[in-house]
Amino acid sequence: MMINYMKTIFSGEKLITDYMRYELVRVGVGIVHVILLILFLNVGCVPLAVFNIFSVLFYAVLMEYFIKREKYLLAFTSTYLEIVLHSFFACIMVGWPLGFSLYNIGLIYVAYYFAYTSPKIHKKILISSILGIINLILTLGMRLYSYAFGPEFTDYTSAFAFWMSVMNIVIAAIMIMFFATLHTMEIRRKEYELRTMNARLDKLAHFDALTKLRNRHSMEEELHSLLEKTTDEYCFIMGDIDNFKQFNDTYGHACGDYVLKAIADIILKNTGENQIACRWGGEEILILLKANLEYAYNWAEKIRYEIEHMKGAFEDIQIHTTMTFGIAPYLADTSFEACISQADKNLYAGKKKGKNCVV
Repeated sequence: MMINYMKTIFSGEKLITDYMRYELVRVGVGIVHVILLILFLNVGCVPLAVFNIFSVLFYAVLMEYFIKREKYLLAFTSTYLEIVLHSFFACIMVGWPLGFSLYNIGLIYVAYYFAYTSPKIHKKILISSILGIINLILTLGMRLYSYAFGPEFTDYTSAFAFWMSVMNIVIAAIMIMFFATLHTMEIRRKEYELRTMNARLDKLAHFDALTKLRNRHSMEEELHSLLEKTTDEYCFIMGDIDNFKQFNDTYGHACGDYVLKAIADIILKNTGENQIACRWGGEEILILLKANLEYAYNWAEKIRYEIEHMKGAFEDIQIHTTMTFGIAPYLADTSFEACISQADKNLYAGKKKGKNCVV
């Protein structure tokens, strides 16, 4: 279950929540400070041990308070300052070679990431650039101080200094990779949202919102694409709902919408991969079938029968309606507009015959 959930996050289908993001940071940075506390107590560096005690308490208590109350900007600012101060203080106390300045450099990327993800930071590039410059200046200041004065605390072995520098390199690298991964997932989320929005816009642009049939513009595009160089047999079926106006006039447009949708549902249920249906205009529905006239007639007759025997009710009003269809074959030496016009003429011939028929 958890693996599937993580997959949806990595793919961008699910959003990384602010709570998740800050909780991971809180736990991760808290664990690092516990490790540093143990190491500094081991070598007797009391000032840094005390600093790390307060840091552990900060992440255990205060950061949890900020996160639970969704004070995320305050959580980011205080975490950022705590890491900067710890990096600066540790560099002064135990010296540059132990690698505490790496956290300060790593924070430059973190600043850009949090500015990117925080909706409350408006001038994202400006704010993160200012923080980055401050970090750079502080890092150079640490280096100059270490060069001029040396560390305040030197009562540790060279092995301790070596392994501490290795640990700081690893932690700084993990920190950058962690936030780079989060950033990648944020970008994937944006890409997923963009794809979803484009699909929704494409559907809105090509399909009728009420009936879920294609709209006229989309149908014309499809006809140009399909019929331009085809040698296959196609037939156009033009359908018109009989006495449709009375539903709108008697019961209101909501009732008319109900009838249109019910009929569209029947047509969609019977439409396969070789058929395309669209709302041509008003209560007119145009269908293109990849078939000969006989098949098209039988198909339209089946739809006509289902509509005639359709059972439905709109606000306790029993709905009974019928539909008339006109069919015309697509002729390769004739434009599809002319063939649709012929289907339309056959439709109105059916209306004159008494409606509820296929011509």
